[in-house]
Amino acid sequence: MSLKWEGAQCAGKAPKNSYSFVEPMELGKIISARPHSPHLIRAKEAQELLSLVVQRISEEA
Repeated sequence: MSLKWEGAQCAGKAPKNSYSFVEPMELGKIISARPHSPHLIRAKEAQELLSLVVQRISEEA
């Protein structure tokens, strides 16, 4: 599931736009690129970022 849609589902509303809830640098902290293989997602860091995304979406006016 994507971070955007999972965050929106947990927050109970959609973000205003696809770029308002997470910074590229934050994504870089949870993803390890692997050539010729699916990216490796750091589960603990991803869960922490999801909590932050839910908070940000919930607080959007």
